[in-house]
Amino acid sequence: MRLRLVSTIALAWGLTLAACGSSKSTSAGSGSSSASECGGVLTGIKKADGITFTPTKAGTFTVVTNLPGPGFWDGGDTISKITGGYEFCLSKALGLKLGLKSWTARDEKFQAITTGVVKDFDVALTQSSITDERKQVVNFSDSYYKSDQSIIVKAGTKVPDLDTLKKLKLGAQTGTTGEFFANEMIKPTATTQVFQDLTSAYTAVLAGQIDGVIMDTAINLNQVKASGGKLDVPAQFANDDNYGIILPKDSKNVAAVNTALKALTTDGVLTKLLASELGGDPSKVPFIKIG
Repeated sequence: MRLRLVSTIALAWGLTLAACGSSKSTSAGSGSSSASECGGVLTGIKKADGITFTPTKAGTFTVVTNLPGPGFWDGGDTISKITGGYEFCLSKALGLKLGLKSWTARDEKFQAITTGVVKDFDVALTQSSITDERKQVVNFSDSYYKSDQSIIVKAGTKVPDLDTLKKLKLGAQTGTTGEFFANEMIKPTATTQVFQDLTSAYTAVLAGQIDGVIMDTAINLNQVKASGGKLDVPAQFANDDNYGIILPKDSKNVAAVNTALKALTTDGVLTKLLASELGGDPSKVPFIKIG
């Protein structure tokens, strides 16, 4: 993917636009993980046996992401407004499983995170696909989410096959798997329009400036839900795309994070979070074969 997501978009037609371009300033928030958060899923999570984790800041789990991120970081476009979401809750659960009750998070630019520019953090959860290129500059955990790509369009737009898809004017967020997938796999007739953030890309669809945006299916489905019926996901494309937790390239904590992630999977926490935090059923979206 990824991704970069979006909060509720739009213009004069009734949605609230929360644009966040390249000039967006970093925001941060902190606090302890409460058992009442995330629908009570955090209740009872204890440190995994035999785990050794050395945090950047003693006693605190330091997380970075890129906002907005509906479905994954719900509540707004600043950390202080976030109240839920799959990755938000996963980060809280992960911190508890690593033995850290204090939690802090920062909002950073997506491309800066995936290219190793961002420093002084323990993990990044930002719908980032595991790729060989990114592995050159950051470390990844095992996968915590499998995502296919899809196209989001104005409601009523039909995309029944690859030929129709190729003729559309497509958009994608810069630096995402969606951009790569559009250019290298779909290979549309028109040049793919690139956006710094998904808010701008989704707004361009609603304004008729482009026909659709290529992005992870879960992200696009969340935007459909937020659009109030103005957008639709008519097709998705099978893609060996797995999200991984990013750690700094020099981090010694990869094994500890993988151990904690495996424990959360075994405990059923990840399954519960998928059910409670992500909207829409990707299995109901038709597939178009690419290649």
